[in-house]
Amino acid sequence: MKFYKKTWFIVLMLILFFPVGLILMWRFDKFTIPKRIIITILLLLFFGWMFTGEEKISADQCKQSIDQVKAQLTTLQSEYDELSVNIDKYKKEIATLTRKVESADKITAEKVKDAEDKIRKESEAEIKKAIAEAEKRADEEIAEAQAEADQQVAAAISEAEAQVQENTYVAAETEASAAPQFFQNCTDLRGTHPGGVPSDHPDYQPKMDRDKDGWACE
Repeated sequence: MKFYKKTWFIVLMLILFFPVGLILMWRFDKFTIPKRIIITILLLLFFGWMFTGEEKISADQCKQSIDQVKAQLTTLQSEYDELSVNIDKYKKEIATLTRKVESADKITAEKVKDAEDKIRKESEAEIKKAIAEAEKRADEEIAEAQAEADQQVAAAISEAEAQVQENTYVAAETEASAAPQFFQNCTDLRGTHPGGVPSDHPDYQPKMDRDKDGWACE
């Protein structure tokens, strides 16, 4: 601490050079406010008396001055006490408001958290619902595709079976038509083939081609 801020130096200045002492006393808040006021008034009265040229002050004047200082001090003390009470009151009100603000902040934070939780749950529910609907649509499309494929396979199988049956029937007819028939004589053969048969016909029999011209029973 610098020397001019110390109490002993300020007291010394009040004694030796009171204007500087008063400035330092009020500047650095030395002593309480009532004490500073008393010291200031007494110094002003003392040095005012010195500079007025009066040789002495009567006891009544001194007492009157002291009474005035005491009255002013009492007034200042009352104002100071009232100000202290108001300050304490304001401090309590500020503390109450601070608690209310903190409580409101806490409530707001809880509401925000609840809203976030609600939104998150709703979003999760919507996502699950969308996934379920997508899976349902996919299953339906797969089922439809499977049914269509089954129908196509069944149609292909039916068509193949019909083709096989047809081919079997044609082959049977071809085989039946290609199988040679045995006839006893030309009369019997002409009953089936009235104009006779050539040599490349399955029913051709050399014994019935008497002139050997490649045509039987002409």
